[in-house]
Amino acid sequence: MKTIQKFMMISTIILLGGISICLFSSAAESQENTALKSMITELETKIKDADKRMVAHPTFLEELRELIEKYKASIRKLYFKDSFMDKNFSKAPKWTVTSGTFFVNDALRLSTSVYVEPSEPQKETSTQQGTKSVEEQAIGLVLDNLFGTPKKEADTQDTQTQETKKETTPASILSKTDIPPDFEINVEFLSNSQWGDFEIILLGKKTFIPRYRLSYKAVSSGDRPMELIRESKKRKFVIEAATKYPATDDGKLHKISWIRYQNGAMTILMDNKVILETYEVYFRDNFTGISILNNGGSYEFASVEIFKALPQTQ
Repeated sequence: MKTIQKFMMISTIILLGGISICLFSSAAESQENTALKSMITELETKIKDADKRMVAHPTFLEELRELIEKYKASIRKLYFKDSFMDKNFSKAPKWTVTSGTFFVNDALRLSTSVYVEPSEPQKETSTQQGTKSVEEQAIGLVLDNLFGTPKKEADTQDTQTQETKKETTPASILSKTDIPPDFEINVEFLSNSQWGDFEIILLGKKTFIPRYRLSYKAVSSGDRPMELIRESKKRKFVIEAATKYPATDDGKLHKISWIRYQNGAMTILMDNKVILETYEVYFRDNFTGISILNNGGSYEFASVEIFKALPQTQ
């Protein structure tokens, strides 16, 4: 274990040295960035191997991952970024609310809340008549014919069979931006929901038609997993569903990472841990925007970032 940790520390020093070279050697910036990318990719592979073999302390590996993420952002193309720190989502970058309500709250997060029923209401089908004997029911029918049904009982029965369902209006917001076919989307969010879902949607063409959707389910499970969805001609196809269901509806910040590589491989990570992997090449053109759709629940979004995906690690 000590040997691995020493290697990791040496790798970190080399990584920082490479970063310094990139910062102070502008004439060779492109070449140095390429070398640094290769170094980061190799270091990620080593970290993944060390984690799998459990030969280094998890905290140390997590610190290395955070360091890598920090410098990955500095050497690759950034297409979109908003942390809502300016308390304004109508400019730099511009978001457009297309339905429902969004606002930046006191915690400087984009907030949205939509009421949702946890389940369909059940009809009450049983009445007092159903518990009576045949003789009692017959006598009751005769009395009803003679004197009518008591008003109070009739009102109670109507109340028992009445269904009530509140209307829900999904909240939708979008931002126009060019996104390449190979991308990495990082969304930092907070969920206070026990039911419902929100979607991160990639839009296409000038009319901003939904192309791909990442559907986040509050309190996800095997019956309600996160899903990757392709939309074509207003029809939706589930590409793949998550096989892991981390607890993220705890009122704390979490990060979803949605990565698509040049070969069409897609990976979904929750807090840097893989929960879904698949392959999808149906749409190969650039996307024209990103949208967040709240179908039900209470959510806050701390940041949205879109990068060009780094080369896929094996």
